[in-house]
Amino acid sequence: MSVKHTKNNLIQKNLSVEIIKNKDLTNKHKMIINHARVSHWGEAQRKDFSKDYEPNTLWFFIKNKGNVVSLGGIRPIKVRYLGKNLHIGGICSTISMEKRKGYGKIMISYMIDYSLKTGKTIIGFTGEKNLKIFEKTGLRVKKDFIRRFVWTKPNGEPFYDNDGHGVYYEGKDRFITKLLKTKNYVYINVIHW
Repeated sequence: MSVKHTKNNLIQKNLSVEIIKNKDLTNKHKMIINHARVSHWGEAQRKDFSKDYEPNTLWFFIKNKGNVVSLGGIRPIKVRYLGKNLHIGGICSTISMEKRKGYGKIMISYMIDYSLKTGKTIIGFTGEKNLKIFEKTGLRVKKDFIRRFVWTKPNGEPFYDNDGHGVYYEGKDRFITKLLKTKNYVYINVIHW
């Protein structure tokens, strides 16, 4: 499936997209994101956007007649791999309020566009039940991929997570290809982006 085809679907369905940086979110945007997060994952997932997300996190909103039907973000994530600092996009908070209508697929197509334009790999983590959904959007899947990513806590202590599969779109940086050639860990400064 090409990204262009999905965008044509956006026009055919009379939908609109809004892409906005975290620092420019209105209170209404924040309320919509938090409502979706709490509805899907519980009250503990409510976020403070000035503390929990970087100012340049990009938020993608797919709207049907002005109402948000799907949303997600790409966080600027710095990783350390083989002694080098690299920058990737961390896919986060992907939620479709209306299921099985293709809205999430359209939203992911805009995230893939971001990867194509910037050359950066985008990657997120998910559970088993969502893998097939993400595969249908054009993202690749790597089972148990989270085991390769080690969060370095503020006190310097490493945290190893064993529960999560990777979903990604590889950018021109070829980060995933490089990563899969070794068994080395990727050190990250953010847990559960």
